[in-house]
Amino acid sequence: MSQTIALETLGCKVNQYESSYFLEVLREAGHRLASFRDSADVYIVHSCAVTSKAAYQTRQLLRRARRRNPEALVMAVGCDAQVESDRIADEQLATHIIGTNEKPNVLHWLSVTGSFSGPCKAVGNARGATALKPMPITRMHSGRARAFLKVQDGCDAFCSYCIVPYSRGKSRSLPAEPVHSQLYRYLDSGYREIVLTGIHLGQWGRDLSPQQ
Repeated sequence: MSQTIALETLGCKVNQYESSYFLEVLREAGHRLASFRDSADVYIVHSCAVTSKAAYQTRQLLRRARRRNPEALVMAVGCDAQVESDRIADEQLATHIIGTNEKPNVLHWLSVTGSFSGPCKAVGNARGATALKPMPITRMHSGRARAFLKVQDGCDAFCSYCIVPYSRGKSRSLPAEPVHSQLYRYLDSGYREIVLTGIHLGQWGRDLSPQQ
């Protein structure tokens, strides 16, 4: 069944790339895309947890979506959903709480029942992921003239002030072949400025065998 879906993205360039993937998958499945300011059947907040302000903005957007359409599905996905899933559930802010490793399967979670009082909670161990899977897209959906290309995710540094190793998991690298494929996909779409991005780009290739 076709639905009207609105998505808002907080945080880093990696989130922006992933949101473009979500929107492309949803559109190809026949769903209509809307602005987060408009009425929709489904609201998706692609969350960030790197600062307390970002976490606050996540909760603010979830509340705003519920006020806009109390009958809509409201999905919290990504980093803040990963590390604050219990709080989001206790405060009844979302019908679906989807963690870091689970969020690429956004189409599946749309078909799973959830409510504000009994949310669908799919939040596994972020550090359990051992490989980075490609998320192919044709273009960024933010309207930017430049394109971001996600080649790395996660971090193993464990800085004392940083939540990222727990919200994003282990450092994982996209091998050269899918990187090249995405690069040429962008070139075919007319992009002439492409920015490689990741959570810790300096760790790219260390987990590949052989190392690259």
